[in-house]
Amino acid sequence: MEYLPALTVQSVMPTAVLSSDGGTVRVSGTGFRTDREMACRVGRVQVLASVLNSTQLLCQVPSSAAAGVQRAAIGVGFNAMDSVPFVQSETVSITYVSGPSVVQLRPSAGPFEGGSRVAVLPGTGQRFEESANGVSVDWQCIFRLDPFPGAAVNIPVEQNPARSIAVPAALQADGSLVCVSPPTSRGPRIVSRLPASVHISPLGSSTGYSTGLTFTYSVGIVATRM
Repeated sequence: MEYLPALTVQSVMPTAVLSSDGGTVRVSGTGFRTDREMACRVGRVQVLASVLNSTQLLCQVPSSAAAGVQRAAIGVGFNAMDSVPFVQSETVSITYVSGPSVVQLRPSAGPFEGGSRVAVLPGTGQRFEESANGVSVDWQCIFRLDPFPGAAVNIPVEQNPARSIAVPAALQADGSLVCVSPPTSRGPRIVSRLPASVHISPLGSSTGYSTGLTFTYSVGIVATRM
């Protein structure tokens, strides 16, 4: 009989994901095997894991509807090995969160050098919350660069490595967020304007929901410091 080291789960990052999408999380622990097929269990859903090394693996967390929970401990185990039970820690869990609709970015444009303090304003009666299910939640803005204007086809990612740039968001007393626009390149076509769609997600999350709004990088604009 093969000896398998004891599994433990010590932490997970990020600790919050969007209810609608889920996302990729990094689980840290011990006893992980690169030569064995491993899996994570979230709520009622089991998903295959990508093992990085003996202490870290990646799991694709399902949406809250699929998982059947709003908060769940992360279980780790060997796939298709009923003789070895999944293990979890009650202190290590994923929390599902939802963000409000966003009605305005102020300002909606800034210089390519970045540095503009952009207010992300939710709809009337809505707010970004600082906690969910008793767990503190931090937020981030993702500036997703649209294809360069005038391009016949989408610019390959390798030609635009900063295509999606995530920056931390500061939660304000009124429930809005403030994000500092990151710097970006004018690209191989040296454009004077470059639109970026803005998405919101829990800090460190691999996915975000679209605000439906655009921040435009433009030549000749001075960064708004507020």
